[in-house]
Amino acid sequence: AVVRLGTSSVLGWEGVTEALMLSPKDVLVQGQLWRLVSSAAVHANAVHLLLALVALRWMLPRALAVYGPARAAALGLGAALASSLSASSFDVSPSLGAQSVAAGFLGALHAQRLLPRSAIVWRGAGVVLPVARELALAAAWMLLASWACGSLLSRWGVLGGYCGGAMLASAYLLADRVFGLWRAWEGRRRDAEKRDKFQADVEQQLRPLRPMAWLLLDTLQGLLPRKFRPQ
Repeated sequence: AVVRLGTSSVLGWEGVTEALMLSPKDVLVQGQLWRLVSSAAVHANAVHLLLALVALRWMLPRALAVYGPARAAALGLGAALASSLSASSFDVSPSLGAQSVAAGFLGALHAQRLLPRSAIVWRGAGVVLPVARELALAAAWMLLASWACGSLLSRWGVLGGYCGGAMLASAYLLADRVFGLWRAWEGRRRDAEKRDKFQADVEQQLRPLRPMAWLLLDTLQGLLPRKFRPQ
């Protein structure tokens, strides 16, 4: 990450923060679309960077444990993009920071907890109360980050990152459900094919024996007394 103390860059070169931070005017007018993602890599000062690292240290291991590296990386990228789009739509001032990525991970974890119907029906407060407690901690963290970087922290951006992470997690859940249903249907189809193939193989093996069976049946009937023979 690039740290900006006052007007100078501690890491990188002069003006790199201004070149990477989210500026709605530059994105919309000059078409500098990279700012939608690169703004998550720069921070207003050392305190802002420290707060972002603490938030990522809190959220990232949990997201990795639930979604794995590939999906967690997609969540982080999607949260940064959703945060920039939200900030560009509702806030004209520049913004920066990785707080949107941490908010996206938080939204994804909350969606993963709350979306299954059984989680709310059967466990109720055991799921909702931890989510409410984490939201309260996130609000306190945002107030502290606002104090650290002032107007460069977009509240709309943080909310957009949270909603973006929750939407991606919902898409993951839906995709997993659809894939699970498809696998179950495919398994039943394969079982039916195996059953039909087995029946066809048995039929093929028994077909040459049918004339012999009829001949044996006729012989046995000939050995019976006439009154016991079928008419």
